[in-house]
Amino acid sequence: MKKSIIFLQIFLFTAFATFAQVDRSKRPEAGPARAPQIGEYESFELKNGVKVFVVENHKLPRVSMSLIIDRDPIVEGSNAGYVELAGELIGRGTTNRTKEELDKEVDFMGARLSTSASSIGVFGLSKYTEKLIEIMADVAMNPSMTQEEFDKAKEQILSGLETVKDDPSAIMENVWSDLIYGKNHPYGEIVTQETVKNVSLEDCKMYHATYFKPNVAYIAVVGDVSVKKVKKMFNKYMGNWKPAEVPQFTYELPKTVTENTVALVDRQASVQSVIRIGNPIILKQGDADIDALRVMNVILGGGSMGRLYNNLREDKAYTYGAYSSFGTDELVSAFYAYAQVRNEVTDSAVAQFLIELDKMRTGKVTTEELNQAKASIMGSFGRSLEQPSTVAGFALSTARYNLPADYYQNYLKRVEAVTVEDIQRVAQKYISEDELLITIVGKGQDIAPGLEQFGKIEYYDMYANPTEAPSFLFMPEGVTAENVVNNYLKAIGGKDKLAKMTAFNMSMTAEMAGLPAPMNMTIAKKVPDYYMESQSIPGMYEAKKLYAKGKGTQSSPQGSGDLEGDELEDVKRTASVFMPEMNYLKGDYKITLQGQNILNGKDVYQLLVENASGAKTTEYYDVATGLKIQAEQTEETPRGPMTIVSAYGSYKSFGGILFPTTLVQSVGPQVININITDVKTNKEVSTDIFK
Repeated sequence: MKKSIIFLQIFLFTAFATFAQVDRSKRPEAGPARAPQIGEYESFELKNGVKVFVVENHKLPRVSMSLIIDRDPIVEGSNAGYVELAGELIGRGTTNRTKEELDKEVDFMGARLSTSASSIGVFGLSKYTEKLIEIMADVAMNPSMTQEEFDKAKEQILSGLETVKDDPSAIMENVWSDLIYGKNHPYGEIVTQETVKNVSLEDCKMYHATYFKPNVAYIAVVGDVSVKKVKKMFNKYMGNWKPAEVPQFTYELPKTVTENTVALVDRQASVQSVIRIGNPIILKQGDADIDALRVMNVILGGGSMGRLYNNLREDKAYTYGAYSSFGTDELVSAFYAYAQVRNEVTDSAVAQFLIELDKMRTGKVTTEELNQAKASIMGSFGRSLEQPSTVAGFALSTARYNLPADYYQNYLKRVEAVTVEDIQRVAQKYISEDELLITIVGKGQDIAPGLEQFGKIEYYDMYANPTEAPSFLFMPEGVTAENVVNNYLKAIGGKDKLAKMTAFNMSMTAEMAGLPAPMNMTIAKKVPDYYMESQSIPGMYEAKKLYAKGKGTQSSPQGSGDLEGDELEDVKRTASVFMPEMNYLKGDYKITLQGQNILNGKDVYQLLVENASGAKTTEYYDVATGLKIQAEQTEETPRGPMTIVSAYGSYKSFGGILFPTTLVQSVGPQVININITDVKTNKEVSTDIFK
């Protein structure tokens, strides 16, 4: 199964790369600033304080409405997660409609309803405008928040938190936010399974009763409507919403590091490092520095034209992409640069990041860079004006942040006025010289030695709790590679039962970000002469590989042909045995115990497995259960060497043999989630499927 999925990954990456290629040798010349044609909006305020902004657009019979609750961020403490839970519950029924009735009503109109802790959104046909406003008002004012829906929503959030425990990007978000803002700041709090378990239904009810008030509510309406009619409808359905004082909070500015510091989260499963380097900044909406900082960010790391991208990807080939970003916020935000790189180049990548950040602070950008960045920003701004929702967003921002009435009308003029000197000034102001937080999630034993040059290494767990430097690989006494393999075979069913197994037919689905639909996959074999694998996206893509009695063929949208040479021998070897591990102790394989390690918090035995053709795989076996939980190998692809990580889980019995029913396979930043839905064994497997 592993080889077929790797083949699929390589094919997809090659195909996507081909379609994505563009000619970057010529960049468009920057044009002069022009006066933007920003659409008009009208606004009104209800007596209770609700502020409504309407953008009429009669091209299509549709309407979208967004309600935003403008409240201060909240420190949730030991109940972190109750705000998110309240946002989920708000859309799960009202005192006038059960959840089922609400869903049915929305579905009947072909509409959409979404809620969060500070927003409600509805979208549908404009002929249902009044009904949609009535539903929005009912949801905002009268959520039922039943114990039954609370329990369901809580379980979903807990399941989601369990899923992201092994996501290095999610771990980075946790640790970065905590270290840059602090545990006692609303932006630094981490929601965990433990804190969510502390949340009660009363917490959620209290949140809604305290913060969902009309005097802090803003509503944007975009679509085929008239202001006069909409105003009448909002008065009818929201006019009796009672205003009340909403709590306001102030927070101390976070205390950042006083010298460059490396914060490392040791993740033994990682074959690449997630890097984020930066510092907190104070930059409120409407600040005079925003436009210059935006231009600077495009030059540094705003995309494929940025210095970071061209250095770390195009020149050094460390990563698929390197970028930078900054935020604006009424409290505090951050500037940071980031990428995901291979383990072996982690320290080199950090060095290049620091070089580029220093060059931005100490040197001046070229006139060409400046003009190209301006042209990119102006082009994006112009395209955004094609969407009526942009105008509504401008109106909301102008009102919420007390911006000048012509703030967005003068946007292009402000961008055009940015100079080379402005770029250096904001770089020196917002990029720290020697107080950078260098946060990395990666495999400590591979990357830690090279990181010491950048500052003291401080270790953290996935929740940003300080930890001791982890102990790494060691040789366990009395354990051999043969012991590990034998324990695995025993754990999944035993050698006697495995010896009686001659066939399986495995059905599964696979999902990969960027693919338009889930993929159906099948892998089957009948020992020792038959093997089949297929992948398909219904109506779009189908590929198949067959082997029967010494002959093999493969077919895909790119063509068909016979399997030959090493590829034929590989599939022949795969077909020859029920499970490849059954051959590990025979002459075809060489296995070496590299030692005992820690992987995702579990004690594991680490084996190096080399097959007859010389391909090497590092495999990890749970010390407690004997089961294989992960495998890593490097494959040559048209884009260079790629390390494929396969994580196995949720073992279930089929025909008396344990099979993993979940497989998460990652290649660089791309991840495939595979779920095995059924496994048929022995007599259930027909030879017909190999034709």
